[in-house]
Amino acid sequence: MPVTHRARRGAIIVKALICGKMQVVQLREGATLSNLLIEMSLPLTSCIAVRDDVPIPSDEPLHDGDRIALLETFSGG
Repeated sequence: MPVTHRARRGAIIVKALICGKMQVVQLREGATLSNLLIEMSLPLTSCIAVRDDVPIPSDEPLHDGDRIALLETFSGG
């Protein structure tokens, strides 16, 4: 039976996929991608966030039930 997550009043639940692992994070209503990254202790410049196959900016508001894929950035040759 799948586990359901319910947000407390005034909060939202966001599922974030990073490095192949799903994390469930509860944030306040009106939270942005920046708030999610801070909650997860990730630097704002360390990843690209994608929702519904579309990259989103750090000031993008998140909504209850969003699934966000966090793709780590790297460089090299």
